[in-house]
Amino acid sequence: MFEVKTYKLGDVTINFDARRVPVRARDRVPGPYPYYGASGVVDYVDDFLFDGEYLLIAEDGENLRTRKTPIAFVAEGKFWVNNHAHVVQGNHLANTRYLCYVLARTNIAGFLSGSTQPKLTQAALNAIPVDLPSRAYQDQVVDILRALDDKIAVNDRICASLSELATYLFKQATKDSAEWLRLGDIATVSMGQSPPGETCNREGIGHPLLNGPTEFGALLPTAAQWTTGAARFCQRGDLLLCVRGSTTGRLNRADQEYAIGRGLAAIRGHRPGSTSLIHFALIDSITDLLAFADGSVFPNLPRTAIENHRVAWPPPPLVAKTADNIDALVKKMTTTNFESRVLSRLRNVLLPGLMSGQIRVRKAEKVVEEVL
Repeated sequence: MFEVKTYKLGDVTINFDARRVPVRARDRVPGPYPYYGASGVVDYVDDFLFDGEYLLIAEDGENLRTRKTPIAFVAEGKFWVNNHAHVVQGNHLANTRYLCYVLARTNIAGFLSGSTQPKLTQAALNAIPVDLPSRAYQDQVVDILRALDDKIAVNDRICASLSELATYLFKQATKDSAEWLRLGDIATVSMGQSPPGETCNREGIGHPLLNGPTEFGALLPTAAQWTTGAARFCQRGDLLLCVRGSTTGRLNRADQEYAIGRGLAAIRGHRPGSTSLIHFALIDSITDLLAFADGSVFPNLPRTAIENHRVAWPPPPLVAKTADNIDALVKKMTTTNFESRVLSRLRNVLLPGLMSGQIRVRKAEKVVEEVL
């Protein structure tokens, strides 16, 4: 019979906060070890404080309220942690990764303090209630879902390598005799326009809507809303550029047609494959483009600034070959990220069923085996 018990988080974890050491950016020595903050890796340094598998939980920051990114994540291997993330491990009652899954589904709003800067103190963290089945059952669930997580992690590394290779190809093609072309002469720039609020929904009715940076956590964007109203659209393969707010300049690619809001611009190269080339040309020159953003508190990139921005471009004999090669890499990245999205959705479907006992472990194992 499936049973769960409710514990306080502090009763099922070992806390390692005392081992954290913050290091100012100017004092960090570059190296191979991840340096973690409240929302993930913020740098790489030459030494480590932890070696093993730990659960990091944000201690402060607006993300504790908005939860645009996970508030808890597993860190493995050798790494450093500053004082903006709690560091814990599960004890004999709790699997560390299972706790990560539980916290992803737990409302912690009542445990936060601070009106301006949300904070999750260690005392408040320890008081959060968590529902746990037997340790043996937790281990089974983690084994199933970890297979999906590991495949997603492999895909992430593949995409990082492909991106590095595309960057290398672009730099090689432009290092000696690059042309400097106006973006508006080699691409069409379409500015987004947010549809009326009453036409938007979260039930998947109408067209998927991208408003801007909150959907740009990976290569493929993820729509959080849909719209049935009049809208402006991007096409599959378009380059998407954030043009408003603190993440102005962030880039993504559309894997399908989307309605796009005011926070985005869609860029489409005039020639086959050239959109991918423009993608890496912008990555190489995005700092220069951001210098033309209006507003210091709330940056905004107007269409004229984007169209008049000049990018390095391979000389004519190399354009077609470079564009084809980079486009092939981007298509592979898109395919790989799409697979990760499918696996992530499967994990998100299996997780609540396994945690509630409504999906049997053997059935979940069979499903995962079929997709991997």
